[in-house]
Amino acid sequence: MMDMNKEVAAVLKDICTVQLAFPEVNSEFPYVSLSEIGNTAAAILNSKERYSRYECQLDVWDTAENGSTPERCVKLAGTVSDTMISAGFTRVAGKLMKDPSGLHRYMMGFTGWVDNKTKTIYRGGF
Repeated sequence: MMDMNKEVAAVLKDICTVQLAFPEVNSEFPYVSLSEIGNTAAAILNSKERYSRYECQLDVWDTAENGSTPERCVKLAGTVSDTMISAGFTRVAGKLMKDPSGLHRYMMGFTGWVDNKTKTIYRGGF
């Protein structure tokens, strides 16, 4: 099993800040929070976990101060989605959400099938 949170953060490092937590009030926005939903064995070969199914939720956050619209949040979500898809993941959900904090939030879910030996990410399954 690979630590896919590190892999996802590396994929997104050039376009946004990625953290494993809800943004603090004084965070620099826009911001992406990463939550691992699952990382399960998909195929075991020769008593070793060769393939894994990885699922994560990425939330793009942006400030709603000064009457800003969710436009910047939605635009960054599109860039994050394109980048994750280019890396081999499949986006399985995406929705602009009204957050009680007053921040703009765009939630996306992604799934990928990971070759633990080569670190290649595939769409689909076994």
